Amino acid sequence: MYEIEDFLCNMNVSFVERRYAEVKHDICGKSFLGIEKLMWSLWALGISLELIAILSHVLSVRLSGSRREKYEQDLEDQENGLTRADIY
Repeated sequence: MYEIEDFLCNMNVSFVERRYAEVKHDICGKSFLGIEKLMWSLWALGISLELIAILSHVLSVRLSGSRREKYEQDLEDQENGLTRADIY
């Protein structure tokens, strides 16, 4: 028991506090900021992908009318005996 008290009184562990502060700054100051930037970039990417999906759907619906007209024209041409080679 005396040896432990002797050891506790004489040991110098001030480096632990200094290293703890450095590690805390590195983890909380640098790593979490990087993770936060990654999180915000993924949010921005997700929102932009949602907007792209909505816009592609709108364009698909708007352009479907012209595709229907072309399809109907192709059907009429085929009924008249024309093939694609004759049309183009």
